[in-house]
Amino acid sequence: MELADDSEPLKLQRDPRPILPEPPPVRLVAVDDVVLLTPPGKEPQLDAFYVGLLRMEREDQELPVRPPTAPILGDAAPNLPAARVRRPLPALPAGAIQGPVYRAEKHRVSFHVLEPLFERDSLRPLGVEVPSLTSTRLQIERLEIDYTRQKGLYAGQDSLLLKDPGGNWIEIMESRPI
Repeated sequence: MELADDSEPLKLQRDPRPILPEPPPVRLVAVDDVVLLTPPGKEPQLDAFYVGLLRMEREDQELPVRPPTAPILGDAAPNLPAARVRRPLPALPAGAIQGPVYRAEKHRVSFHVLEPLFERDSLRPLGVEVPSLTSTRLQIERLEIDYTRQKGLYAGQDSLLLKDPGGNWIEIMESRPI
């Protein structure tokens, strides 16, 4: 049995599928979008914390433009909305102003701006999963943000507990791919 002639070089073709932007590398440990409270005047610090440190995307900034994809079914395919659909935000409480909205991989963090001396419903922290807890801890130390390191009962259950600039508790954990 003879092998095929390989004297001709292999011609690779460019992949015609469009390149889709990657989602932010962080995930919220939540079932739905999260609403947090913040006093007025904290927006620059919130941007530095959520966009700079945790690498979320700001919702009201321009989204990356995605070219339309060719449907598998051809022209008979249903007309679906864009890949990132803008869902309506939760209703505002009395006396609140809509603050910044940050997007993680699947869910969003929406801030309601209220005058100081507002009451928090609970002190439960917002869970955030990051790709590397060590690099996030080093960034937190470089920014001189106070935090508490928590160790779980099992190996690898470490987390960092800290407050965001709005005074909300945040628990940062490392995401573990299965």
